Formats: sequence, structure tokens, C-alpha cells
Amino acid sequence: MSTDQAKEPTRRGFLAAAAATLATLPFLGALVVALRTALAPAGADAPERFPLCRLDQVPEDDILERAIVFQMRRGPVVQSVSRVVFVTRDPDRPADVLAMSGECTHLTCPVQKKNVEKSPTGGGAPLQCPCHGGAFSRTGEVVDGPPPRPLRRLRIELPDDGEGMIHLLEL
Repeated sequence: MSTDQAKEPTRRGFLAAAAATLATLPFLGALVVALRTALAPAGADAPERFPLCRLDQVPEDDILERAIVFQMRRGPVVQSVSRVVFVTRDPDRPADVLAMSGECTHLTCPVQKKNVEKSPTGGGAPLQCPCHGGAFSRTGEVVDGPPPRPLRRLRIELPDDGEGMIHLLEL
């Protein structure tokens, strides 16, 4: 075989090179997905403001429970997220509206609103954690159980006109 024939491409050589190239495509695809995931921002994108309720819906002597549902991106994945928020008025200053997280400060279990009897002594804790017996007052203060801190207060924006929509500024 002469040196000129050895340099000439053959059908067998071409097919071998094509097969090797095609065999690497799945690995290249996996590499692209891995790099895209690794280079995607690690932070979680969530809306900055959430409509919570109208100011006139907040009761004077009870707690309003609201579920906030939204879409949130964590890296390349978009998830549907739901959070419970409790809204009430400060008993000492009824014009002040309070919003509290629905997660217990002990182990982040979901806090539940309980119907308690109205009595002169208070009649029990309206917010209770079913996981370990934590209990919270209407304003989120710890009444009983293992929670180390009151429910986390959330920042809200009250309407300028005094009757419009309250917006939640953080979760």
C-alpha cells in the first residue's frame, strides 16, 4: 500500500468517525444540562408583593387566615408554593394590623387557627402547633409549649385610602 492510499479517506474510516461522534452526543447533552444547572442562579425568585386582603376584612377581635399561593423559581426549577399567613389587629391599638407567618418557631410545623370560646379570661390559645403542642396568642406570642420565639411578624403595606388592599411585602 502506498503512502498516498493511506492518506485517502475510506468509507470504513468515515463510518467509524461518524459512529464515534454520534455516541458522544448524549454525553454532550448531559454536560450542557449540568452546566446550565450549575451556572443558574442559586437564589429563589419569588414575587415582591402579595395581595393579602382588604383592610375592612381584618376582624377587630379575631384572626384572619390567608393562604398565599405563588410560583417560585429555584435555580432552573419552577415550583408552586403555598404559605399560610395570619392577619389580625393589635388588641392594644386596633388601628394597627399585624401579619404573622403560619410556621411554628420551634420546628417550622404549620400552625393552625383554632376556634376558642370567648371568655373574660381569654379562653385558650387561638393559634396552635399540632406537632409538639406549641400555642400562640392572637398576636403570635408564645403561650405554651416548646416554641422559643413568637410567630415571625411579616412586613405589610397598608392602603393609603384606609380601605383598600393590604399587601404582604415578605414571606
